[in-house]
Amino acid sequence: MSENTIDKLIGQYCKVVIDEPGEKKASVIYELVKDVDHKKDFVIIETSDGLGIVNKKTVVAIKPTKKKI
Repeated sequence: MSENTIDKLIGQYCKVVIDEPGEKKASVIYELVKDVDHKKDFVIIETSDGLGIVNKKTVVAIKPTKKKI
């Protein structure tokens, strides 16, 4: 995933498809992308429980969407 492409998603609600190692199915989350750490390959997201970190290598797809209610 290009650095410039994912940087455009900062501050937007996105649908993020994550394929965690060891899981049988990919999971989908709808959250706000807060920041991207390109040096450590992390995407920082804001959830209802607080901030979360997702490894960019586990992200299968990410696209902007409206906030899920």
